[in-house]
Amino acid sequence: MAVSDGTNRTLEKRYDQDGTVYIKANAVGGATVNTGILVGKSATGWQTLALFNATTTALPKVFVGFPEQTLASGAVGWFQIGGALATAIISTTTATAGDMIKFSAAKLVSGGNTNQTANCFGTFVATAASGLTHSVFLFDEMITAAD
Repeated sequence: MAVSDGTNRTLEKRYDQDGTVYIKANAVGGATVNTGILVGKSATGWQTLALFNATTTALPKVFVGFPEQTLASGAVGWFQIGGALATAIISTTTATAGDMIKFSAAKLVSGGNTNQTANCFGTFVATAASGLTHSVFLFDEMITAAD
């Protein structure tokens, strides 16, 4: 089965040769290139859910996806959920190499360098100050949307 016919989505993932993993989703409300957003299953395929609205029970298990390109509201595009991403925009946190990245209190934050805890979806590859792009590795793992 094809991943997509260009308009319609399936729940299939796209695996690229460089080890990255993507899903094709409807950008409800739009999405900004390389900026983390929640992506979950709906009756019509994958769709986004804004971080600030993540306490809803509409999408109880989600991926944190990073869109390949900026998408207008209602547009369909690819969201990276696994593998290396050198330019992840996570402006709300300072990164330390080796720390986990987690979803907490409706934002993406450092989860510290302990074992993986609830809602961790990746790790920081390099140390960087808050407000910058971060080099990360995404786990291709669903987390709980309600934090």
